[in-house]
Amino acid sequence: MIHEIIVNVLSHMIIIYGLVGVVVMTIGATYSLVEFCKCIFYHGFQDFGNTLDNIRVDLGRSIIFGIDFLVIADLLGTIIKQDYWDVGILAILVLIRTTLTYFLSKELEMITQTEARQSKRKK
Repeated sequence: MIHEIIVNVLSHMIIIYGLVGVVVMTIGATYSLVEFCKCIFYHGFQDFGNTLDNIRVDLGRSIIFGIDFLVIADLLGTIIKQDYWDVGILAILVLIRTTLTYFLSKELEMITQTEARQSKRKK
């Protein structure tokens, strides 16, 4: 009885966290697309590099934040899954998503450092 309630609650939590992750990434991608279109419409391709880097940083942050929710959903999924095959698949997914998050973070860090150096040169 209590086991079924816990599994039911966890199943709903997995769905909710997964949806939140997808919504966060979708909102971030939509925002970045709108900013990209505004940049092209209003400024053309002048000073496009800095603006594009800012858009990429915003998009990257929303992707990382969304992936974090998906990893949470996967980790909760390991609690419910009783089969080693399913747990193995979930572990691989978590590993891939964590690796993707790590490399996205590194790229965003490099972009931010480059922007900081460029802003110091302009002063």
